[in-house]
Amino acid sequence: MNGMNQRTEALYKVQTAGFALYDAALYLDTHPYDTEALAAFEEYKKNYDAARCFYEEHFGPLSFPASGNDEYWEWHKGPWPWETEA
Repeated sequence: MNGMNQRTEALYKVQTAGFALYDAALYLDTHPYDTEALAAFEEYKKNYDAARCFYEEHFGPLSFPASGNDEYWEWHKGPWPWETEA
């Protein structure tokens, strides 16, 4: 990840962790009793949650449910992940 800034690197970690989590979920759809796959899914979920939380704490919400303010709507605040330099 040479040349990536911290925001881009954090978003990359969210994306890769999310891919692994989604892939494990697809596998579990057809192999629901595979305990090793279920353990891997739980580990991928922890990794995804940690990566997402880090990103949202430092750079803002990735989805509107994560905007996290009861007093006013802040989902519109930017910059959006795609509006920054890569």
